[in-house]
Amino acid sequence: MKTFGILVLVSLMIFLGEVPGGTLEQKLGRREICPTDRCICLRRPADKCTDDSSCKGGKICCFSCCTMRCVNPKREKPGKCPRVPPMPCLKFQPDECKVDAQCPRAQKCCERLCNRACVNPIYRYSNFSMST
Repeated sequence: MKTFGILVLVSLMIFLGEVPGGTLEQKLGRREICPTDRCICLRRPADKCTDDSSCKGGKICCFSCCTMRCVNPKREKPGKCPRVPPMPCLKFQPDECKVDAQCPRAQKCCERLCNRACVNPIYRYSNFSMST
């Protein structure tokens, strides 16, 4: 059993070491995360930062436009999105939001069956969503 625990710990360390784009805090779920990178590159320029401590003004070190650079973080509200039932969407609807910041109060922008919408999140250690 002790060997299994060591194996799990080593596997976790390897996984966290190989997740691209960001620091250990990002990999462990902090609220500031790297924005989606939508650049297409022909070459990879030299990195502009190595970790968050090399960035100023609240920026974080992320893989962005083919290199590591300091960028404004994407802020995510706490909680998890409710699971979407595994059913087909019968009629697609326009998204009501794209990111959490577009939602009121504690609501998060989550996938629903046929679109994205602001919904009450599910918090850890509970089986219910908190109403605001």
